[in-house]
Amino acid sequence: METSYQDSIIRRFRSAFPDKTLRAISEETGIQQTRVFRVFNGAEMKLKEYEAFEKVLSKKSLEAPRFELLRKFQKCVSTLGEKEIALIELELNHLIKVDRFINKSFAEIAVMSTAL
Repeated sequence: METSYQDSIIRRFRSAFPDKTLRAISEETGIQQTRVFRVFNGAEMKLKEYEAFEKVLSKKSLEAPRFELLRKFQKCVSTLGEKEIALIELELNHLIKVDRFINKSFAEIAVMSTAL
């Protein structure tokens, strides 16, 4: 089962902000509360809604731990040689593939369990 870009954004948003209420999400994104509810329950997002969720997610990604990681990565790129950078890139690609495999497996299990 392939996930859409909208599903990906919603999953990332819920992962980043697991305890946010619809009201808080509405206030932060500027999207009406009832519309947030409908989007979270499968209604198709409009372009400005994609942008609003992405903006909140990107702001979250620039917070301390992730920002520090980005600064370290930037330092690596500027100081390491091509071989070391290629090795880091290979490792990152591997981690992404593992994450996709795990998420896909859990999604398939969830689909199979709802079909029962």
